[in-house]
Amino acid sequence: MKRVVALAAVIAGCATSPAPATAPAITNTPPPTTPTAQAPCAAVEGEEVEGFDLDGDGDVDRMTRSDDDMFGNTEFVLWRVGDGCPERLGSIEAWQFDEPRCAEPPTGGAVCRMTANRRMMHDDYQEYFWVLGEGGFVDAGAGRYIPGPDSKSP
Repeated sequence: MKRVVALAAVIAGCATSPAPATAPAITNTPPPTTPTAQAPCAAVEGEEVEGFDLDGDGDVDRMTRSDDDMFGNTEFVLWRVGDGCPERLGSIEAWQFDEPRCAEPPTGGAVCRMTANRRMMHDDYQEYFWVLGEGGFVDAGAGRYIPGPDSKSP
């Protein structure tokens, strides 16, 4: 009988004691991390010249140039500016005084079709067009021809 009374007291005590604490909920939230340092940007090679918006995103993209060749043409390198480091898009060879530019305004975030003149061997000039392809700018045709001062061409 003593056991029954003791058991009844234990049961009664359990009924009046507070509920045991529950374990914290498990979440998929990762622990806070410290920000990692961004790797430094690669150097932009060449002499910086005035840039322009290549892709219509509102950011002025960058352009650099190298040394001139014997005809006065130079290699212009175009760089897309956005979040992070400038992205090297490719290069265009053009006359040093006729920097590459958009042939028509960029649309849809794509890089515009580029145009510029090249100086030729007899002091004549040829307009060229380029589009951005895999690995850089590729020739996309020729435009107007400007004969040199000693040319017999019309």
